[in-house]
Amino acid sequence: MPMPVLAGRAAACILAAFIGAPAAWADCVQPYENLFTCDIPERSATVQFCRIFGDNPEDLPEYRYSYGDNGTAELVFTTRQATSTAVSGVWGIPGTAITTAYVNGQTVYAAFVPFDEHEYRRSAVVLVYKDMDSYVNEREKGILARRSCYPPSIVVNQEWFGPG
Repeated sequence: MPMPVLAGRAAACILAAFIGAPAAWADCVQPYENLFTCDIPERSATVQFCRIFGDNPEDLPEYRYSYGDNGTAELVFTTRQATSTAVSGVWGIPGTAITTAYVNGQTVYAAFVPFDEHEYRRSAVVLVYKDMDSYVNEREKGILARRSCYPPSIVVNQEWFGPG
């Protein structure tokens, strides 16, 4: 059950991925399910990680990342490339964090929340990495954008978010 819980044109486009919409804006509509949503107040933004599974159990899942500004989507992409893990030492997350990340080209968009389900409402961060190697091996060096989520807006689907 979900719990409420750069320089140059290329960099500007990546940063735009974090300049999103008010809480009423939503892109995780049927047949997509929400994995993670949060508001980023300093950007008047909302970011969402959604997923859909096909009717056939052998179908690969499809994932959608959305970032919008003032009710308008600025960056939306779908991918079949996603990853998740548990990790320590993530800026803004106490203790161990779990993450779900989507890949668009070489860029990795990742949401991190505390491993402790009672902490989901207190902190979450969304990070954009230049590539998968930065996401996996150089967590602090390859960050293109970092945003903290507004705690009352955090929604995490505990059944599907993170490793499992």
